[in-house]
Amino acid sequence: MSLKYLHPQQGLTVTADTPQELTEQLARLAPGQHIRFLNQPFSLERDFLHALRTSLGYEKFQEKFSFAAEVLPEGLSLDTLESLQKLHFTELKLPVAIDAPELEHLAMILRETRQLRIQVQFRLFQTPGEEASLAKLQALYFLLQEWCGWYSLDYLPTLFVDPVIARRFDRLSRLSAETFSAQYFQKRFNEQIYLAFYEFLRTRLSHHVKTILEINPYANEPFFREMPRQPYPWKVTLKALPQHQLDHAYLQSLGKTFDAVVFYQGLEAMRDPKKELLLLQKYTRPTTEWVFFSYNLASMPTLIRLLGNRFDNINPSQSDYRILKLFSQRSLEKLFEFLGIHFQVVPTRLQLGELQAQFEQIRPLLDNHLPENWRAVISELDIMGFSALGTLEMEESAQETDGFLSGGFLS
Repeated sequence: MSLKYLHPQQGLTVTADTPQELTEQLARLAPGQHIRFLNQPFSLERDFLHALRTSLGYEKFQEKFSFAAEVLPEGLSLDTLESLQKLHFTELKLPVAIDAPELEHLAMILRETRQLRIQVQFRLFQTPGEEASLAKLQALYFLLQEWCGWYSLDYLPTLFVDPVIARRFDRLSRLSAETFSAQYFQKRFNEQIYLAFYEFLRTRLSHHVKTILEINPYANEPFFREMPRQPYPWKVTLKALPQHQLDHAYLQSLGKTFDAVVFYQGLEAMRDPKKELLLLQKYTRPTTEWVFFSYNLASMPTLIRLLGNRFDNINPSQSDYRILKLFSQRSLEKLFEFLGIHFQVVPTRLQLGELQAQFEQIRPLLDNHLPENWRAVISELDIMGFSALGTLEMEESAQETDGFLSGGFLS
């Protein structure tokens, strides 16, 4: 079948008769472009997707470009969504008839696309000659309300006849777009922090460190899984936390110890951190270096989300991962005390950047109502996270260092 897409630079419609021809055309584009297919709907046939993946895979184009398309919801399954994710489809547009919405199927799509980090836009329409009942509109509305922030809506202004229903859906559409924008910022922010954290490791780990066990609840996300680590002088074993605990069967199968154990927000997501640390001793040596990183919950991004009633950890069914425990410097040291590890804690400060304008808007309010507490918080707003480095052989530093902000972390 022929493929039509919008040229990312010229804005013209381009046609490719086969996946091979598409590959040849993409080879003439600079990497990093976003390709939007114009086929309505885009084919989800297994053989076609396989041929497309095979063709793009020769030059690893699925890693160099991102794709978007309109597809039929009924054609999406777990396997199909995974295939699209492997092809690096980052946006899907789905037509949804408001007079006959398949709610369970839509919920599955939202759940899986959220997990696969695929952005969804629902194009709402009404089947000609059909009428959407109030019960169906209510059911669709409450489903979309439950998943607010994980999709965007597109529909004609005249779609909803009842002005009350129209206002409700308009408000829901606006809220979902704003929430998604905040989540997108948080995602990008997390990625930037992660890169800064690797620079911390590069400058602070000892030269003898060649192997690292990294415990990271984001490990299965594409950015963290596929981040180029070749420039760094270590081999990293990256592990997530399924069921909030380590996969010790896998670690045992490796049959080795590590020069460093790194927790990137990992301890907070563990059900029983002390138990996991005891088991981790099997994979360490007396010279193993331990590194811990956690966000400062008193930082500016978190404050803005709290004031906007958008702290996603209060909704465990839809948060990226549940924070089960937060650590202060004191509680962290106590947790590792039985291992004999001493930590030196270093704050990570970043410029507020685009958050500065939002900060200036809320500052007068908090200056008036919480003057003393607010002044204390202001001095730490640019501390986005804390890194702690320790070994069995490290003596406690005589030099005073900045520690965890006690007001932002729970003991």
